[in-house]
Amino acid sequence: MGCPSSQRKLRFEINVDKWGAETTWEVRQLSNNHVVMSNSKTYAPYDEEVVEMCVDSGYPEMQYRLTIFDEVVSEGASNFNGECVLPNSIHGIS
Repeated sequence: MGCPSSQRKLRFEINVDKWGAETTWEVRQLSNNHVVMSNSKTYAPYDEEVVEMCVDSGYPEMQYRLTIFDEVVSEGASNFNGECVLPNSIHGIS
């Protein structure tokens, strides 16, 4: 996937566990808090997905946050919501 010169490719891989249907995610642009991408399907057990999208480049206002939501309903477990800030300088953004 090629991107225009004013954009960069955001690429990451999602690998879910046995309870894939409980997993969702979104990527937000930090400067305006807009969701620029989110999961487009319900995951099956142990499902995998490679996600690629062209996003605006520019630093620092063009940083993105990947948030993964995982509903945990097992006894003794708590809900997990993880997030990772994706600056243009890390692996996965080319």
